[in-house]
Amino acid sequence: MLKEITVEDAARMLKKHGIRPSTPRVLIYHYIYNHPEHPRAEHIFSILKQDNPTLSLTTVYNTLKLLVDNHMLQAVPIEGNEMRYDANTAFHGHFKCRSCLKVFDFKAPVREKTLLPEGLFQVEQVNLDCYGICPDCSIENA
Repeated sequence: MLKEITVEDAARMLKKHGIRPSTPRVLIYHYIYNHPEHPRAEHIFSILKQDNPTLSLTTVYNTLKLLVDNHMLQAVPIEGNEMRYDANTAFHGHFKCRSCLKVFDFKAPVREKTLLPEGLFQVEQVNLDCYGICPDCSIENA
C-alpha cells in the first residue's frame, strides 16, 4: 500500500512527469493515489463531481489515459471490460472478491521475465489476477 499524499504532493508528482498540473489532473491523481481500492472512472467522476461541478466524465477519462501513458497509473483490466486504476505501478497481482467486488493488491511471486523462455517473446504487459472470496466476506458467509 502506498503512503498517502497531499494535493501539493500530487501536483509535484505530475510536474516531475512533465504533466501540467491542472486542477482536475491533480484531483484525479490525488484521489486514486489515496484510495487503493482500484476505482473505476465512473466512480472517480461521481466522487469528485460533488465538489467540482464543472468536472466532466470526458476529462476524467482523458486524464486517466494521460496518467497511464506517463506511467503514473496502471490500468487494471480486472474482468471483462471493467477497467480500474491503480497508483501502484510496481509489478504486483490483483485479487477480486466475487462477493463484495473489492479489488486487493498482493505481492506477485514472480516477475514477468521469468514466465516465458528468454529471448523468444517480447513481453509488453503482464496481469496477474485472482478471483475468489476475501477474508471479510468469508467470515460473513461462515
